[in-house]
Amino acid sequence: MSTPGIDAVFVGPMDLTTNLGIAGQYDHPKFKEALKKVLEACGRYDVAPGIHAFNLEMARKVVADGFRFVALMTDLGVMKLGFKKIMREFGRVKEKAPTGY
Repeated sequence: MSTPGIDAVFVGPMDLTTNLGIAGQYDHPKFKEALKKVLEACGRYDVAPGIHAFNLEMARKVVADGFRFVALMTDLGVMKLGFKKIMREFGRVKEKAPTGY
């Protein structure tokens, strides 16, 4: 991060946990320690730390921890949430709704 011109660092949690040998274990102490080191190094070199968050809960946590930009969810994840909301609302439609026929 001390390289001139580096303005930001982006953490891919799956990539990082895989490289640490703990793929997908986001509560693992190794992962938490690695994130702490990233944040410390970013602070030391005035580099903006960013991360991918899989859900709102994770996004809130990483922002509270000090990450300054967050890519929230995936395209598919956002679509799934939207479809779930639509289906919940659709389920409230009366079974015998009037029709125009």
